[in-house]
Amino acid sequence: FLVYGYEYLLNGYPPGPMADLVQSFSAPSYSYGLGEFQLQATSVNLFDQDETTEYLTEAYYTGGTGAHDCGSSTPLMNNTYYCGEHVSILFPSKVFVTSLVLTPSPVHYATNSPRSWCLLGSTDSSGGLDDHRQWNIIFEESGFTSWSNESRTIYTESAVPYQMFRLAFGAVVGTGGGSTDNIAMQMAEFRFYGHELNAAIESYPPVALMESPQTVAGEQYGDGVYAVFNSSSNSTAHNGLAAFDRDTNTYFDSALGRYSYVDGDFVDDAVCSTVIDGITFGGDYLQLNLPSMVLATSLTITPRSSTHASKAPRKWYLAASNDLTTWALIYTDDVIWAGFSSFTQTFVFSSDISVSFQYYRLIVESVGTEDSGSGQDSVQLAEVSLSALEVLNRPYPPVALASTLWYYVSGQSYANGYFYVTSNAYSSVDGSYT
Repeated sequence: FLVYGYEYLLNGYPPGPMADLVQSFSAPSYSYGLGEFQLQATSVNLFDQDETTEYLTEAYYTGGTGAHDCGSSTPLMNNTYYCGEHVSILFPSKVFVTSLVLTPSPVHYATNSPRSWCLLGSTDSSGGLDDHRQWNIIFEESGFTSWSNESRTIYTESAVPYQMFRLAFGAVVGTGGGSTDNIAMQMAEFRFYGHELNAAIESYPPVALMESPQTVAGEQYGDGVYAVFNSSSNSTAHNGLAAFDRDTNTYFDSALGRYSYVDGDFVDDAVCSTVIDGITFGGDYLQLNLPSMVLATSLTITPRSSTHASKAPRKWYLAASNDLTTWALIYTDDVIWAGFSSFTQTFVFSSDISVSFQYYRLIVESVGTEDSGSGQDSVQLAEVSLSALEVLNRPYPPVALASTLWYYVSGQSYANGYFYVTSNAYSSVDGSYT
């Protein structure tokens, strides 16, 4: 019996108390989280590691119900918004968040603590902390009203590392009743726990693919044989390779007539479909076969151009497999491309993706805008790239254990120390658990 995994050190972030909006931590005083942390204005008290000081938002919450007036909001990746006051923090490097510790106001915890809030991360760390960017929800809570004057720990394993984080507060507990007086959200401390990225997230394929199969060699990562497949194409010049050649002037175009002019939905389910987690989905697809398994973190899609939005993927799925037979759902979205300021978008996957795969398939179920009624007969993609990291999975224990209970392992390249082995008992008569 072997368990496969990898080790990491769990640390608290920022590594020390923040006294200013911009503060650096360095060795030898600190052994991790080295570099500059930046906070949004007025939020120092939230990260000063002093439970006697408080962070207060503006008084934009109704006292009775605790609802926010939605004068401030955060844009999300699905083109919606999360309403609520917010505070942002920029780390010096990317971090996987594994848990959060929230310490409420020592006085107003029963009414001014957040009832609904979320933790968000952004892959775009450029610009200021208040710049308009799209955020991904890492953790979201709503309807929590059982605050005490003690800290709460929330576990939220993220498979995607972020460098910029935002706390958005949608509502506070409130005082109840019909009070219309405005109150603020108040918190004493907020602390991240996690580990820093120990493997680089890279773009796959690492080079432009000009043929299939194609052998990649001499790169810093991702060497091996790649292959691209498509369920249909309009011509040889517009086959699936055009989406992986790193040239936005070329594009993949599926066969004409595969999608409805009326609503843009795929019409050839009987001819082309993929079974994902036991459910059948119809749609033309692009498939990328990698030389080895990787842990996918995001997908970047560039449709042909903004003048061809009627052929841009609207409802799509990313599926993955290790045997080309059983497919698992990695991500799905319903996108109206006209709503984006940029025609290249990166979609960051859910934090609960923790399995590495070798084969990835992008399935487009519908195109266009549902009602454009013109030119919605195929899907066109200029570029597609997968961001992922290779995780070194190793077997535990690293050597054969010669005894039960406590066994000491030493001299190995990893996992040195004590292993404890125990088991439950079953009846020697009928095999039942005793």
